[in-house]
Amino acid sequence: MRYLTLKSNGKWQFRYQIPERYRRHFSNRYEIKKTLHVTSKQEAYLAGIEHELALKKYMSEITIGDVTSSFDESYARSAIAKVAKTGIEQIYLVMSRVREDKTFKAALKQARFTQDAIGGADAIEGLFTLDLSFSGALQCLFNVYPDQVSARDRAKIFVQECMHFDASARNSSSFDVLFNKLIMVFQHLINARKAIELMKFDEVKLISVQLAKLSESEGKLLTVEEFKKTASHEHANNLSNNTATRQTANTKAMTPQPTKSSDAIEGVDIEKILEAYEKEKKFELRLKHNPQSLVEEKKVYKDINTKIERVRSVHKIIGQPDITKISRSDCSVALQELFCFPADPCSSGNKHHFIDRPKEEWIEINNHVGHPVIKQRSALKYISQSSEVYKWAVTNKMVEDNPFYSVVGSKHIKEVDEKDKKVPFSQHDLKGIFSHPVFVNLELGVNPMTKAQLNYQYWAPLISYLSGMRPNEVCQLKVGNILRHEDILCFQINGEGEKKSTKTKNSNRFVPIHSKLIDLGLLRLTEGRQADELLFKDLTYTASSQYYGKLEGWVNRTFILPMSLSKKKKTYYSFRHTFIDFYIQNSKEGYILSQLIGHEPATLAEQVYGGRANINKLKEMIEMFDYGDVLDGVLPFFTKETRE
Repeated sequence: MRYLTLKSNGKWQFRYQIPERYRRHFSNRYEIKKTLHVTSKQEAYLAGIEHELALKKYMSEITIGDVTSSFDESYARSAIAKVAKTGIEQIYLVMSRVREDKTFKAALKQARFTQDAIGGADAIEGLFTLDLSFSGALQCLFNVYPDQVSARDRAKIFVQECMHFDASARNSSSFDVLFNKLIMVFQHLINARKAIELMKFDEVKLISVQLAKLSESEGKLLTVEEFKKTASHEHANNLSNNTATRQTANTKAMTPQPTKSSDAIEGVDIEKILEAYEKEKKFELRLKHNPQSLVEEKKVYKDINTKIERVRSVHKIIGQPDITKISRSDCSVALQELFCFPADPCSSGNKHHFIDRPKEEWIEINNHVGHPVIKQRSALKYISQSSEVYKWAVTNKMVEDNPFYSVVGSKHIKEVDEKDKKVPFSQHDLKGIFSHPVFVNLELGVNPMTKAQLNYQYWAPLISYLSGMRPNEVCQLKVGNILRHEDILCFQINGEGEKKSTKTKNSNRFVPIHSKLIDLGLLRLTEGRQADELLFKDLTYTASSQYYGKLEGWVNRTFILPMSLSKKKKTYYSFRHTFIDFYIQNSKEGYILSQLIGHEPATLAEQVYGGRANINKLKEMIEMFDYGDVLDGVLPFFTKETRE
C-alpha cells in the first residue's frame, strides 16, 4: 500500500507498507519511508510510483507466481501467530458475552443442562459436547472453531489454501516444526470451545494464555493440568476446584463453595496482589488492542499503570502492606487523608519537596509547604480503584474480604460529579466566541514554517458546536472521513489508522454534517487532497493529549481565559455539552441522541434490542439543532481566498 504525505517542511514523503511475508528481507522493517525532495504533488506521485515499482520488482524476485520456492520461516511464523491472535480475539468476544450478557450466559447454562440430561457428550457425534446446529446466539462458538475437522486436517487445509509453499519449500525440517505448531494452535482452539461449552471459564483463560505464548516457544501442547504448574498461583488455586471431569450440570456444581475456616488466608503483601493484577489486566489489554509500538503500548497501559500507583499510594498512607490486616476504619481514615494529598508532587516546581521522601510523608510535608491538594474526585478514585483491585483479589481467593467496599458511596460520587460537571456555553458566551476575528474577518493564525493558514482555528469550534463531537474526534479527522453514507454527507468517526482512537465501541459512528457547515464551505476544504491526509494537518499527535493539544491551548488562550469561562467550569468540552443540552431540553428521542453523540444506550432494552438508527433520522435530528443568531457574523471560509 502506497502513501504520499505532505510534511510540515513542504516536502512530500513516500511510505510503503511491506507485506508480512517479505519483512525479513527488509531487516524486519514494517514500512519503507523516503523523503522525495519535491514540492509538486504530480512530481511526488511519479516518484512514488517509481519507488513502488522498484520495491515490487525486488519482491517478485523472492517469489514466483506467489508460491515460495524456499521455506520462509518468518512468513510461516507470522501466519501462525495471526491464526492464534484471531482465535484469541474470538475467545475474548465469546467470554465478553458470557460476562456481560446475563441472557447469553443463561442460554449457555441451559444448553449444558439439557445436553447432560439427554445423554451428555456421548450422545453427540464429533469433537464437541453441545449440538449448536439449530442454536441462535450460541452459534458464535463456531467463531472459535467452526466445524468437526480435526486439528491436523485443519492445519493441512490452511497450508494448502493460505501458505503458498511448493514441494521443495515443504521439504524442510523447519516446515515440520512450524506445521506441528499450527496443529497445536488449532487443537487449543478446539479445547477452548469445549471448555466454553462445559462452562470451565478458568480453563478458557489458561488456554488463551497458551495460545498467546505459542508463537514464542517450541513447547509441546500442554494439558490444562500440566499448564497449571507454570500458571500463576491464584489461577492454579481457582482451577483446582473447577477442572474435574465433567459431571451432569446441577445447581450444586454451579454454586461456588464457601471458603472453609481451615483454609483461612494468611498474610498477603499488596505488592504481590498488584503484580498479579497488573499481569492479568495488561494481558487482557494486549489481546484487545494489540499495540504495535512502545508509544501505543504506553497509551494502552496508561490507565492501568495509574490505577496501580494510586492503590500503592493508598497503602503507603495506611502504612500497612499486609492486605489481610487492613480494616474498614483504615480505609475511611485513608480517604480523609487523601483530601490533603498534594497535587502534582513530581512536577518541576514541587519535586524537590517530595521526590526523595516516602509517600507516607507527603501529606505532612504538604501541610508545611502549602502546595495545592488533589481534587475530591481524584481522592475518591484512589479509594474506588483500591476497591476494584480488592474485589479482583477476593474473586481470585487471594484475600477473604474487601474492606474498601462502599467506602466511596453514591452520595460522594454524585456530590463531586455535580461540582466538577462541565457547563454548557450560554448564548452570550457563544456570541463572544463566534464574533472573534477568526470567524468574522477570517484572520487565522499561520504556520511559521509552511506559511499555511491554521484552518483548525476556524473549523474545529464550528464542527464541535454543530455536531457535538468530542474534541479529539474532530482533531483526528482525515479527509476520507468526510463522505457520503447512504447518500447523506457524514463525518465518519472510528479508530482506524495510525494514532487514531475512539473512547468506546459506541464512539464508532456516522454523524451527518449540519447544512450550515456545508454552507460555510467545509467540502471545499477536502478538494484535491489525499483521503488518508489529516483534515487539519497542523495538529500534531502527543501521547498525553493526542491530536487535541494545540487546539486546546489556542482555545484556552483566545477564549476561555480572556472571557473568564474557566471560573464558570466552561472549557472546549462545553461545545459538546451545549449541543447535548439542546436536545435534552427540546427532544424526547434519547435513543437517537445517544447514537449521534457516541454514548451507550440508556436502557437495557435499547442495548439488547435496539439497532442502529436510520441515517436519515440522525440527519433530521442534526438539522433540528437551533443556533439562533449566534453564527450570523461568521463568514464562509473561502470568502477571502487571497488569504490562503
